[in-house]
Amino acid sequence: MSNQPYKPAIAAAVAEWANRSRFYVVALIRDDYLTGKALKRRTGTAARSVTGELLATAKGFKVGTTLIYLIAWEFGIRAHKIVPKSKKALAFKIGAQQIVVRSVQIPAQAARPSFEPALRDSIPYMHQTAVTLLTAAVNSSFPNRTIRVL
Repeated sequence: MSNQPYKPAIAAAVAEWANRSRFYVVALIRDDYLTGKALKRRTGTAARSVTGELLATAKGFKVGTTLIYLIAWEFGIRAHKIVPKSKKALAFKIGAQQIVVRSVQIPAQAARPSFEPALRDSIPYMHQTAVTLLTAAVNSSFPNRTIRVL
C-alpha cells in the first residue's frame, strides 16, 4: 500500500472535475452564448464549432473553435482596408452580381464575446463541483475521519 493513499483518489477527482467543467462550459457557450438570437443567425455553425478538450495532465481543459471569424466576434476588430496582394483588383460575388474593386474598407466591429462570459459564468459551477468531488475523494481515503473541503 502506498504511504499516500489519497493521491490516486485526488488525481481522479481532479480529472473528473476537468471533464465535467469542460462539458458544462461547452454546453453553456453552445446553448446560451452562440444561439441564433445572440448572433442574429440560425444556422448553428458557430455553436457546432465549439469544442472542449482535456489537457494531457487531466488537471484542466481548454475550449476553442475551428472558426476564425469567432475570434473577431470575441475580441472585435479595428477598421482596416483590404487590398489585393498580387493583382490590380479584388473580385467577388454578392448574390448574382460580380463586383470588381481596387480595395474594400472594413468597418470596426465591437466585440461580441461568448467564450469569456461563459467561462466567468461557469466559475460557481466549477467551484461547487471541485468541492464536491474533492470532499468525496478525501473522505474515501480517510474513512475514519470527516474532512470538509472549502
